[in-house]
Amino acid sequence: MKFNFFDPTPCGFPKPKVSLLPVLGRSSLVYTSSTGNSVFEFCGKDKRYYTRGRYALYAAYALAGVGPSGALLAPAYHCRTMLDPAIRLGANVVLYPVNRDLTPNIGALRNLLASKDIHIKAMLVTHYFGMPQQLVDLKRLCNEFSVSLIEDCAHSISVGGNANLVGNVGNYAVFSPYKFFPSGDGGLLIVNDSADELHESKWPTKSPRIFAEAKWFVESIINYFRGPNRDIDINLMETDVSRLCAVPNSPPYETQCESYDLSRHYIKEQENCSGLILPRCLIKHTNITRLVQRRRENFQFWIRVVSKLPHCRAVFQNLPEGVVPYMFPLYIDYPNPHFYFMKMLGVPIWRWDEMAVSDCPVASDYRTRLLHLPCHQELTSKEMEWMSIAITNVIQKVPVDALWN
Repeated sequence: MKFNFFDPTPCGFPKPKVSLLPVLGRSSLVYTSSTGNSVFEFCGKDKRYYTRGRYALYAAYALAGVGPSGALLAPAYHCRTMLDPAIRLGANVVLYPVNRDLTPNIGALRNLLASKDIHIKAMLVTHYFGMPQQLVDLKRLCNEFSVSLIEDCAHSISVGGNANLVGNVGNYAVFSPYKFFPSGDGGLLIVNDSADELHESKWPTKSPRIFAEAKWFVESIINYFRGPNRDIDINLMETDVSRLCAVPNSPPYETQCESYDLSRHYIKEQENCSGLILPRCLIKHTNITRLVQRRRENFQFWIRVVSKLPHCRAVFQNLPEGVVPYMFPLYIDYPNPHFYFMKMLGVPIWRWDEMAVSDCPVASDYRTRLLHLPCHQELTSKEMEWMSIAITNVIQKVPVDALWN
């Protein structure tokens, strides 16, 4: 496959000043178990815990028959770790186009499934940013062509009103709890249709090591007492932006090339490793009510901020009832220079710029223009305000025609 590669090393981006993912805080937990509302509650279904969702995907692909004789149908807008497990299995990966609201292009999907040139065994559908996809038609389409439907729920959590919207329709579903809980670990595979498919004798896993458990515990305690970043200063924002505008800018290194290697994020030795035990205990005692409420409030805060800014827009203009968002997707018209300046200020941003080349115009556009901003429950009001002021200053004050020096 041909991939886009983005190397930011020449830019010298500093470490983000705010955490992208939740870390353990003093209001994170409750003393009584919240298991009844937990992402792990899929009663009566086969489930298996892994260290990361990417290794749960590896198991799902393998169980679905993805490999040298069976291709994976995956969305053109993706991160590398969605494709790594299929590449590891020696499978052909076929990319299908998505619409601007990140829903699959049904017409294109049908044409690909009906093609005589490829033998597709599984289709991956992603609930981007926690927004549930409408899966009824997709499931019917998969059944028509005898293809397994795999729900990528890495951006979702099964809780409250969202519990019936994600993880229950596909033949398989994969979750990444560490993206929602301050656990730093965790991937979950759910098998919806077949009983006993994940029996240990058929699909063995390696137990977590005591050293890994201890390391996680020490790091969590350090983060707990460290608390939020107290060095962010809203009053210095205009000065910081002016200073950056006056300094020569170094461009990143970007290229396209054929690659059949796994990304640096995929570690083969962790494929069959079970997730840590202590993080699972933490998840069961996480304050779910607070998690849902804070994430929804922060997402809606971003919608209000972005609505007043030029040269950018929210991909989702509202947050449906019951949906628990993962991150806030912000579309920017001018990634160069606005993405560069946001990163230089220390704004926490993810972006899927290392993506396989496809014919999908939306994926090609979103690769550099769609930013993932945090909205997790551990963000303080000061951190949210600092990030919003930083982005506002960059969008409004950095010239859109600024070029690399």
